[in-house]
Amino acid sequence: MRYLRLVLFFALMIPTIGYSSSTKLNILCKETAQKQHDINDLKLVHSHNSSKTYRVADGKLFITNPGEKEYLYNEVKMLEHNLLQSGHMLLRFNRRFDGMTSALIGNSFLTIRRFECKKMSKGP
Repeated sequence: MRYLRLVLFFALMIPTIGYSSSTKLNILCKETAQKQHDINDLKLVHSHNSSKTYRVADGKLFITNPGEKEYLYNEVKMLEHNLLQSGHMLLRFNRRFDGMTSALIGNSFLTIRRFECKKMSKGP
């Protein structure tokens, strides 16, 4: 189990050497599901549907929680064609960029979120 945790950790924490320091991607993603796993044994702790919105624009990630104003999470770095890093979060888009999975490793939890996405021509 320890080996699996190490592999998962390094797979998610890909080095920050990437294709560019920012991206011209302009996309809006609505969260459809969230799962939290205990970081020590990867047991599922919490699972639910959610309605957060992630927006990537101008090389930045913006997040909106239901009933709140949008806020700037962090800058975005493109690591691969469909893999972005923003702060401690990784964003993996599918080939059509109409779906995304995010991964965030905290002190005690690994949070995985699924999204449906739509490319935007300009701001929201």
